[in-house]
Amino acid sequence: MVDFLTPDFEVNEEFWNEYILEDGTKLKHKIILCKVLIPGIKEEGDLVVGTGTKRATTVFAPEEMKGEPRNSPIPPDEVEENIVDDDVGIKEKNEKWNSYKLKGELVEGIEINVKPAIAQILKTDLIDPVGEPVYKVNSETLTKINVPKEVKNKLQKELKKIKVE
Repeated sequence: MVDFLTPDFEVNEEFWNEYILEDGTKLKHKIILCKVLIPGIKEEGDLVVGTGTKRATTVFAPEEMKGEPRNSPIPPDEVEENIVDDDVGIKEKNEKWNSYKLKGELVEGIEINVKPAIAQILKTDLIDPVGEPVYKVNSETLTKINVPKEVKNKLQKELKKIKVE
């Protein structure tokens, strides 16, 4: 019996989610799976899976919104201090799930899908090193995990039972 698993994975599909903002800017935002941890099985038999993710964001603003490129990176506290609009609306969006397959004998067949849920887009009066306006995106990660029944049965024999509240 193993204490927990940290399986490797491979990319099935990865997409940039695209958002057209009310100010005309195209914002691209992506959630990237970086780590998977399987600490055990719930008493009722469901697999417990934790994921580590990173976010990436880039913008493509209309020419009239661009400015003089900054010659240094922008620290997070400076972003917070320079917010001029705390609720930039989204006119259009194109969102897709990023999909990953777990690799390894015990986890072969498990698929993890992640996608952002954007809660808020904030605009600053800052310009980044390539001349684009700076936005802050507050998002959560939506996760779907597909575990085939035969894989679940195999893992129930190998992983410890844990109590999840």
